[in-house]
Amino acid sequence: MEHFGFWIFLTATCVISGINGQTVEVDDGQSGYVGSKVDLSCRFINSSPPVKISQVTWQKLVNGTKQNMAIANPSLGVSVAPPYRDRVTFKNAAVRRRTPSLEDTTITFSSLRLSDEATYICEYTTFPAGNQENSVNLTAYVRPTTQMSLSTPTLVARSSNLKTPVATCISANGKPPGTIRWETRVPGQVNTREYRNSDGTFTVQSDYILVPSRETHKETLTCVTTYNEEVFTDSVTLDIQYEPDVSVEGFDGNWYLNRENAQLKCQADANPPVSLYQWKLINGTIPSNAEIRENVITFKGPVTYELQGIYVCEATNSIGTQSGSVDVSIIDKPLPQIATSDVISVIALLLSAGVLMGITVTVLVLKIRSRKDNSSNDSTSRKISQPIGKRPGDDIQHAGRFYEELPNTADYVSYRLACNKEDYPEPYSPPIHPPLSFLPQHPYHSHPTPTTSSSSSSSTTTMSKNTFSPPSHTTAIFKYPSVPGLSSPPPAQISSKGEVVYQNTSVYGVVNKAVILECGPTLPDMYIWSFTKPGTEAIKAVLYNLGEGPKIQRLAETLGQLTVISNSAAMSLENLQLDAQGLFTCQAFYDIKGEPKVYYYYVYLIVQVPISKPYLVMSNVSPVETSTLSMTCNLENGTGPIHYVWQHATRNGNITTFSQGNKNTLNMTNVSRNNTGWYQCVASNPVNSETSSQLWLEVIFGPDTPQIDVTPYTMTERGYSALERETVSLLCQAQSNPASQYVWYYNNSQVFTGPHYTIIKILRMHTGDYACLAHNSYLDTRSKKTISLTVYYPPDGSPTCSMEPALNYTSLRLHCSWPGGFPSPSLQWTGNLNNLRQDQLDAGQQANPQINTAVLLPSEGLVSNNSLFTCVGSHMALEQSTSCSMRTYVPHSEPVCLAYETNNQQYLILSCSWDGGSPKALVWWEGPGNQGKGGEESSSILILRYGTARSGEPYTCHAKHPLLVETKTCRLTLEAPVLLSQRRVVSVYEGSDVQLTCNLRANYLPVNILTWFNNQGEDIQDTSKYMLLRTSDWANLTVRDTEESKDSGEYRCSTSNAVGGTELNVTLIVKKHPMPPNVTLIKVMYNSLQRNEVELEWQIQNDKVGGWTGFILEHTWVSERPGRRGRSNDSMEGTEERIGPPVWYTTNVQDPDASTHTIGKLTPTANYKFRITSVNHRTIGYTSEAKTPAEPRNNMYPAVVGAAIGGMLFAVIITALLLVYIVRNRNNNPRLHDMLFGSQHSQSRENINFPEDEVVGGSEEGTGEIGEKSTAGKMHPLQTHRIRSSMALPRAASPLTTSPSSATPTASKSPAPGDDNEPVSVTITVKATGS
Repeated sequence: MEHFGFWIFLTATCVISGINGQTVEVDDGQSGYVGSKVDLSCRFINSSPPVKISQVTWQKLVNGTKQNMAIANPSLGVSVAPPYRDRVTFKNAAVRRRTPSLEDTTITFSSLRLSDEATYICEYTTFPAGNQENSVNLTAYVRPTTQMSLSTPTLVARSSNLKTPVATCISANGKPPGTIRWETRVPGQVNTREYRNSDGTFTVQSDYILVPSRETHKETLTCVTTYNEEVFTDSVTLDIQYEPDVSVEGFDGNWYLNRENAQLKCQADANPPVSLYQWKLINGTIPSNAEIRENVITFKGPVTYELQGIYVCEATNSIGTQSGSVDVSIIDKPLPQIATSDVISVIALLLSAGVLMGITVTVLVLKIRSRKDNSSNDSTSRKISQPIGKRPGDDIQHAGRFYEELPNTADYVSYRLACNKEDYPEPYSPPIHPPLSFLPQHPYHSHPTPTTSSSSSSSTTTMSKNTFSPPSHTTAIFKYPSVPGLSSPPPAQISSKGEVVYQNTSVYGVVNKAVILECGPTLPDMYIWSFTKPGTEAIKAVLYNLGEGPKIQRLAETLGQLTVISNSAAMSLENLQLDAQGLFTCQAFYDIKGEPKVYYYYVYLIVQVPISKPYLVMSNVSPVETSTLSMTCNLENGTGPIHYVWQHATRNGNITTFSQGNKNTLNMTNVSRNNTGWYQCVASNPVNSETSSQLWLEVIFGPDTPQIDVTPYTMTERGYSALERETVSLLCQAQSNPASQYVWYYNNSQVFTGPHYTIIKILRMHTGDYACLAHNSYLDTRSKKTISLTVYYPPDGSPTCSMEPALNYTSLRLHCSWPGGFPSPSLQWTGNLNNLRQDQLDAGQQANPQINTAVLLPSEGLVSNNSLFTCVGSHMALEQSTSCSMRTYVPHSEPVCLAYETNNQQYLILSCSWDGGSPKALVWWEGPGNQGKGGEESSSILILRYGTARSGEPYTCHAKHPLLVETKTCRLTLEAPVLLSQRRVVSVYEGSDVQLTCNLRANYLPVNILTWFNNQGEDIQDTSKYMLLRTSDWANLTVRDTEESKDSGEYRCSTSNAVGGTELNVTLIVKKHPMPPNVTLIKVMYNSLQRNEVELEWQIQNDKVGGWTGFILEHTWVSERPGRRGRSNDSMEGTEERIGPPVWYTTNVQDPDASTHTIGKLTPTANYKFRITSVNHRTIGYTSEAKTPAEPRNNMYPAVVGAAIGGMLFAVIITALLLVYIVRNRNNNPRLHDMLFGSQHSQSRENINFPEDEVVGGSEEGTGEIGEKSTAGKMHPLQTHRIRSSMALPRAASPLTTSPSSATPTASKSPAPGDDNEPVSVTITVKATGS
């Protein structure tokens, strides 16, 4: 059992070590927007016992390969790869310290890029456990750019109903792609496309497609782009352009004679706005008193009959022109206001009166009833209100307050809320005495009972039981509980001879840290700690324990924060001070009651000061190359000896140690540019090691001789070369610090400032010497380098090939030319040159064979048809050679001969052509009488004076080609023209269009224009009557709207040429249409009482025969109705006839199947006659008999009377129902009842507090009958009925109980024996008024 505790400890240690292994914790995933700040978390969970972290490495997984990104090493510090150095840092500052803490190595991307999206690995290298790693995925988001615009700047509404994109919404360069939707009231289609960009982002484009129309004008289209729960909106307003929609306003049908200042207004809905208004009067002119101002026409002065007619307003904008019209008719007198509105007004008035009466009575009854209910409730509450008993304890908590009894809890809560009371009644709970508390009731309160005994060394104080007394000092005393199962170590073995044992030891401590001073292996019975400061002999007590607990002295406050370790005499000094360095003596006393043993433990404490952060000082941070430099590493604090290490960090982050030693000053001689970089010093002592901040050393040097790089790079014996029109880049680089300033010179003239001189599309004029001058402005030193640049350029275009006949069309000469270029191009002929000797060159083309070359093919070298000859040109500035080609071939067709005359008819020209062929053929004319030229000179035209041509004799054209042996010919024989027609006699019906044809027979000789003459012998031109369509070979004449009397006759077609003239006669016969059948009016009637429209119905005689195409309806004004002229003419009787002949107004009906028609816009006060005529095209039939329209039946008055009676009945029923309600509820509304029926005998009423349904059965029946009689019967005003009734009232009887047969009082049944209720005599006074 003595090893039982050890085995428990060993088992627990093994289990804990197995559970707490090393793990690397990272985020499940991280994401961020490009340009934002993103953290990648990585934490190391160490094991127990902990392992040592040797290094932490962040790696980026790219295509399956790990790339180191950032490294944190306890010895070497932090290193970040160059691509990430400006953006990636370790978030935890403890990682970057000299003694780093690597448990949290979270890295931060200060500005996220799209290329940062990848998988990152956080790898911990530990000893002795090995490597532990975990990975996290980083996703980079790119917020898209949203743009919305109209698809086209101008949208026009067309009649074709063609759908077109009107707006475009783009979500550009987003990752992941955004989604686009449209919000609008306009129906349309959406076309959305998605594109993937080269950088991995997406662009989404959505078009909204619809048919532009005036209805969609000014409508709003809203593009809603959603990206990662973010919503972006943008809107545009459609601007649709459309033609005007025109209407004419201002004519109300009541334009009467002498009305003043009538006007018409042209309303036009158009976009863009109307730019021009034009007023017209159909079949007439605008009256002289009309004043037109844009869209308004005002008729000054009184209205006359001259104003009537159809007015048309034409509105024009940039899209088109549209018109609107109005038919203005003038009447003699103004129209009376017809009774329709009056009837509606009467009906509305009656209904309003009835409803208003009912509402008034209802409001009055409800108001009186409400007052009665309030007064009844007040009296009831006063009777039954009693104070309720109080809860126990209410005298204390709610003194003087009482709660009213309410029906339920909900009502009580509502009542308390309404009264704004906060102390709601709760179930009673008796108070707890004394109150419970988790805090001491009397902290640090003691009841001392001092018992003092005289002693030379100490005094004791006895405390009472169950009291707590605070310690006499403010320093905490930590007492750790003992571990059960573990025994204390055995006491020290001390010599029993009584000798004091002395032990010496040294302890090192660090300022502001903690140190433990031991005093023996076991806890002595008594011990005393004392301190001796170096340089003195005074021993001062720090701590003692004489068996009653440790007592810390004030001296300890100057040494640090002192605490005593439990179950031992060792003391701990935290926050160690520099004054604590010295000799500590612990006097330990063991076995006081037996054989005392004394130990003296001498502990010499050496307090070391850690090194403060050093700072580096340079004698010159910008030395010139080859000069001398000194560096000093300064410290504020630190205990020696101190070791100094000097480190140099290059631009790429590599840190190297180049010197170390015990001196804080370093001298550098012959400084070079390689010494440029970051410098830091590391100071170390036995306590710690600190690294100074880096200080940048900038070495000044240069400039060296410049190095010029030419792109593209091409070298020749003259230096660099370039091809014309390519971009040449000249880069000048000279090692210098600070950076050199560069100046470029072209042929000793300054042309550019800067290191990179680019010549875009270099030209031949740029050939020359280019010099780069490098200047160090700090040192004022210069260096220069010159190069030569030659620009090569090819000739313009490509070689030009040509060929020509030679030796009178018996040989061919080939020419090839390509002038220009540097150097000169090379030309060479290829093709069918088997029989050609290369020395056969044209003597005139040998001056510059590199630019021009010619080849002569003699007669024996001529080849067959369709031979190819190619001239190939090459130049060093061209990657490929260029060429030109020619083919020799005979024209495919035969020669063509034509003849035409000049416009002034002075000359006749004969033309001969043989198109095609290479080279061109030779042509010439031969005519009768040796007219023309021979075959030695090409002449394709023969000019003859007008009238000198010989009729019937041929003119011959000869044509010759080098590839043909014989000569080709064509002939012309000149003749007078000949005219033809499809029909010489043409017959048509009247009113139709007819076409007359005239064709010219084929002839070599051209003719003058074909001319038509009508039946009157007049030359016909294009007019509304005639239409001419003609060419050089034919002329067609169209006669429109033919008439039998005007268009019948002989028409003549005539023409002539240089040889003679001719004519062609065509006969036109125009026939009339047959007479249409007769038509009769069978119904003529007004269709309303307003008399402004008449409905007509007619019938055709012999309608099965047919032969009509429409009808003409006519009406005329006959007279004015009597008694309709106004009040001033009421005494006139009969009718007033209109002076002058009647005017018939016509209406055309184009539908031959129509049998009815309605004519509107008539004057209601006038009498009319109507007639009808049938029409067959232009043949008009016989007019029917004129008839006067019949009057319609008047159905207005029954409706008015019915509406009036209905309104009155509705009012009577509402009033009767209200009276019944008042009578049946007279007890609830006695005041209203008394006001309506009188207050007589009201003293006999008594307060009834119970419902009527509790009255005895006989009483209920009597009440109902009286109610009926009082409701249905009519009673004279102030007529009174007395109704008495003796009723048995078990509780409270109704006063309305009476006999149904009469108003005479009758006796009710006697009450039951023993009933305390007695009969009551009730008098009811009822007043009623009849309607």
